[in-house]
Amino acid sequence: MSADDAMHDEVQEKGSSPKKARCDDKPPWLESAIQSAVELALTKISVNIDAKLDSKFAVVKCQMDSISKDLGGIREEHLSVKAEVTSSSKSMVELQSVVSKLSLNQDRITGELEKVKMSTSDAGRQHHGDPWSQGKPTANPNDANLPRITRPTMSTASTASSAGVPRDESFSNGDKSILVVGGWAKRTLTDVMKSQFRSVLSNMP
Repeated sequence: MSADDAMHDEVQEKGSSPKKARCDDKPPWLESAIQSAVELALTKISVNIDAKLDSKFAVVKCQMDSISKDLGGIREEHLSVKAEVTSSSKSMVELQSVVSKLSLNQDRITGELEKVKMSTSDAGRQHHGDPWSQGKPTANPNDANLPRITRPTMSTASTASSAGVPRDESFSNGDKSILVVGGWAKRTLTDVMKSQFRSVLSNMP
């Protein structure tokens, strides 16, 4: 290395040393400004994050409240349905009780009807074979032989003479009585008597 080169390097080294010293040496206000800027940036970031989180949490909270209300409504509906089912069960039990009572009453009515039917059948068997057991009876002289028939006699001659009329020949056939049948109704017997009386009156002059 020549002397000129050595001198040039020395001068260059001396000239560069003060510049390097000035770049490395920072003033106090710069560090404070940088720190303040960093803190401000962090604060803004934190505020933005908090705002976004609050917004998200608000939405989630609203949804949770809605779900809670829905669950409350579902619970109330469940209780209402449960109450209706309980009421329906009670009504079903009451209905079954009523049906059982009706069934018992029906059995009793059926039994009574059977008793009436049996008594009616017995009464029909007792009068079976009688001429008057079915429909309106027709009296004839042979009915007088039955135990329930009496034969009160009526003298047509005395009746006719007391009325001042000749003897009624319509009663000259040997049957001079009106049959009184115990099984006849009162109206039927009355009709027979009226018929006989009209027959007598028709022969009067």
